[in-house]
Amino acid sequence: MTSNHISIDLGASSGRVILGALTDGVLTVSEAHRFQHHMIECRGVKRWDWAWILREVRRGLSRACAQAGDRHIAGVSCSAWAQDFGLLNAQGELFYPPVSYRDDRTKGLPERFNAVIAPCDLHRRDGSLVHPMTTLCQLRAMAEHEPEALCRARDLLWIADLVHWDLCGAAATDWSLATASQVRHVASGTWDTDLLARLDIPASILPPILPQPQVIGTIPAGSAPDSHLVGVPVISSAGHDTAAASAVLAPLEPGTLMLSLGTWAMLGACTGKFQVPDKDQVAVLGLPFGQWGCFHGGMGLWLLQECRRAWRESGANQDISELVVSAARSSVESVIPVNDPRFFAPDNMPAEIAGFCAATRQAVPEHPGDFARVIFDSLAAAFADSIDQLRELTGLSFERLRIVGGGCRNEYLCRRTAQGACLPVVCGPVEATAAGNLLLQAVALGLLEPVVIPEVMAVSFPLVEYAPPARSPR
Repeated sequence: MTSNHISIDLGASSGRVILGALTDGVLTVSEAHRFQHHMIECRGVKRWDWAWILREVRRGLSRACAQAGDRHIAGVSCSAWAQDFGLLNAQGELFYPPVSYRDDRTKGLPERFNAVIAPCDLHRRDGSLVHPMTTLCQLRAMAEHEPEALCRARDLLWIADLVHWDLCGAAATDWSLATASQVRHVASGTWDTDLLARLDIPASILPPILPQPQVIGTIPAGSAPDSHLVGVPVISSAGHDTAAASAVLAPLEPGTLMLSLGTWAMLGACTGKFQVPDKDQVAVLGLPFGQWGCFHGGMGLWLLQECRRAWRESGANQDISELVVSAARSSVESVIPVNDPRFFAPDNMPAEIAGFCAATRQAVPEHPGDFARVIFDSLAAAFADSIDQLRELTGLSFERLRIVGGGCRNEYLCRRTAQGACLPVVCGPVEATAAGNLLLQAVALGLLEPVVIPEVMAVSFPLVEYAPPARSPR
């Protein structure tokens, strides 16, 4: 028996539409469409080019249908980055397209939050630390500078929710996105209406939080990008891509350590039950099947992506696989603090990295391979520090690190991570977000039981292991 599903995987720099087939306990995936997307400047605000993203998603859905041929599509679902959102008006129209979390509108807001609520209290209430990119900070910025937009809004929808709404008209979210937003009270499981009122944010615009995974609607003829999709269920699987990626490891055992490595690096440990550590270095996120994880979110391959963009603009197109090889040959051993705000959204990433190395009297990278090595070594060092923090904050011991996502392809970075963390690193699958999304679709439709996910993954995707140095674990 075969069930066919389409996964929409939106990252903060690219998107993919994946056709998946679950046949007798084996999951296969095939990329139907891939596209790049970027921020656009609109009246001084950095927004996502949402019209472009939707056009490419719909093009990808059509291509997936063409790839499927006469095979029936059982479901469609989207997973994407968290925090950013759009607003619908009373007529159900998108009047406020998503602003990027990299926009400057939240600059200085975390410090001003102290006048309303202490950081430690906010962490206990909503499970995450104050950061300019969170939905809460973005909404507070709107309350200060665009209150009329909040008054006009009827529904707030996050990125994956917006795609589902575009396909079937359902305005709802799931708990993976809700727990990441910093506007959900983690203990009560409802929106933190008291805090929102203190920040002049109308709680009425927040959507219903649905259990996941579940069918939330079907695609009508007027919204279907392809006739084969008319009547196909739209499934809320895991709107947050980190949660979707974690599903490939489900059911997670307490102490499972995972790193979802893409534009961002989400390194976390399953805690088994709801637990907010006393310190606020980590965020508590909801995972599929009611599980919880403590995650340390930080910079991922964004630094290299921005370097490549700068090099392209100067006429040099650097292939990632070639950069990995060049990094291994480079003799530059400089290290940068990858999560320093100066590397969040600089105008010129290579210049920012070189400037930091010069200012700290380290070797200054000159060639692309040098920059790649600095980035990879620095990421590996940051991962090792995050693992130490998670071990201290959760009291858990870790036997290995599972890396999933596009970063799995980077052999140099994976080896350096194993060396820095002094843990075996098991990599795969690369398409973890899409695979997790597809598995959750099958669960929602009653085609797969969560307990057999490990068996499906064991026969569906090869894994690569990197051994740490021969010494005692940290």
